[in-house]
Amino acid sequence: MNRMYEKTVVITQASTEIGIAQTMLMAREGANIVACGHDRTILAKMSQEVNAKGGHFLYYTSRPGKVNWKEIFRFAKEEFGSVDTLINNPYLPKNKILLNASLFPSSNWRNSILTEYFEASKCFVREKRNELDGAIVNISINFPGKDTAMEMSHRIQSERLYRISSRILRRYRIRANHIIIDSQNTAQDINNKEIPGHAEDLAYLTLFFASDESYTLNGQSISIKMNQL
Repeated sequence: MNRMYEKTVVITQASTEIGIAQTMLMAREGANIVACGHDRTILAKMSQEVNAKGGHFLYYTSRPGKVNWKEIFRFAKEEFGSVDTLINNPYLPKNKILLNASLFPSSNWRNSILTEYFEASKCFVREKRNELDGAIVNISINFPGKDTAMEMSHRIQSERLYRISSRILRRYRIRANHIIIDSQNTAQDINNKEIPGHAEDLAYLTLFFASDESYTLNGQSISIKMNQL
């Protein structure tokens, strides 16, 4: 039997290269998909492909920082009855100018991303608190190299967010795992197809963390460097 058979998976940033790889792999593994992303054309194409093969794929389009998580989870529950897994991806802008350390981790932009992560986790917990199981995989980025004040601030806030969300999730017997990509540049290069095949590798790692195989890894945090994928 497929590892995600009849499980409902909500995937954020599903129209990015990383999100596409995760979404299509989860669909092949038998999951009911609720894909959230910004590119309606890409989401519609994936939906058509998955549904044509007998799968179940729904999508929800949104703008960065303007995600209505309550609506998304209500949407998923109405269609599939429950939500089993949340895969929480970071928003990665296509404009590489934003990757400059002096611009990317600006407080407003950074806080909106962290808030979006946490809101997704909170809504997931609300949906699962009366059940016995669930899984969340948070995928985030790190800033190795120069420890500027802003980079350190971003790293500290990301780690703090993960610790808080993990504690909340474990309270309700929800598995909370975390994958850290070594840098924003690496994540961006994967999404721009400049590192061929790595999106699929990351998707398989996500599948492992989301599946029942990861029961013993509750709260696991793993850091992935480009040459490890």
